[in-house]
Amino acid sequence: MNNQRKFLLMVFSSMFIILAACTPADEESTSVDGEKEVNDETKIANESNSSMNVESNKSNEIDEDPTIKEEDSTETKKPIRISSGEEAVEFLKQQLKEGKDDNISFGANEDSESDHNGTYYTVQLVDVSLRASGKTGNLGYYKVYQDGTYELYQLSASNNVSDKSSDDKERYLSKLNEIEKEMETLRENSEAITTLDMEKEEAYRYEVWDKQLNEIYAVLMGELSKEQADQLRDEQRNWIKYRDETAKEESQTYDGGSMESLHYVATQATLTKDRCFELVSVYMN
Repeated sequence: MNNQRKFLLMVFSSMFIILAACTPADEESTSVDGEKEVNDETKIANESNSSMNVESNKSNEIDEDPTIKEEDSTETKKPIRISSGEEAVEFLKQQLKEGKDDNISFGANEDSESDHNGTYYTVQLVDVSLRASGKTGNLGYYKVYQDGTYELYQLSASNNVSDKSSDDKERYLSKLNEIEKEMETLRENSEAITTLDMEKEEAYRYEVWDKQLNEIYAVLMGELSKEQADQLRDEQRNWIKYRDETAKEESQTYDGGSMESLHYVATQATLTKDRCFELVSVYMN
């Protein structure tokens, strides 16, 4: 009996020793596995942050690259090309504060000129209220180049004014002669049959010469002295009365006939053409 008890005691003691030895190993295994899971999660998080930082850096490089911005700006910018006096006027109005002032008149010839900077159109600025009060109202001239650059030049010295007038005279005489040839060719090649058709052609001829007269008059009023401008203004008012009275007198030869209105506008056209040559010859010295 005693031997049996000793045997059982030895068995229980052995089992206890075995159990005690196994428990730390399991806990150590569990701890190692836990640390491994934590390390794996940390590694994944670090890799994700690293990837995000790389993408962010790439995005910043694109946003901050001045070369890309400059290229985009270059692609959207359109080159300026001014090809007429009218375009030069509209362009200059957008550049100058005077362009928003209804009291300032912008005018330009359709003839281009050239200097060492390139081809340009001359645009004149006139103060309408000053001109209405009897002064010239001339505010100056601008050279507007075809590439969109422009510069102010004011003719103030008497010798410069004389040179400018001389150049204007030659240019306008040449221009008027060309227009006269065109009008003669129009008449020679006319296909007008009815009186109404002939009247339309004469009305067109009058419109062309009247436009030239207004242009010449505006140039002169901007360049002449106050006394000369006042004299020209009075002469022009008297001439307009003379033109209309003479046209009416000529047309009354056909009073009541279909030719009356035709001869009225034809006379106006001829007198206006003569007045263009007269103003250039007398006032542009």
